Amino acid sequence: MQAVAAHTLRYSENPAEFAGNFSARIQALAQAHSLLSDSTWEAADLAALIRDQIRLGSLDENRVTTPGQRFNCPRTWRCVWP
Repeated sequence: MQAVAAHTLRYSENPAEFAGNFSARIQALAQAHSLLSDSTWEAADLAALIRDQIRLGSLDENRVTTPGQRFNCPRTWRCVWP
């Protein structure tokens, strides 16, 4: 959580922007957790994960597309925060 807060703070211009961005990041993290737990941590639909993260973030949804076949991220994959 400290890394999420520090990263959000670094790219926020004022406290109000930080509060909104931080809240969105926490919601995105919760949504990703829900998506994984709904599938009992076996696999998650990559397009759904990307779509939810963009919807809750600050990117324009029209700038990202997820064409191609459905792909489930296997549970052996690990997420790494930069």
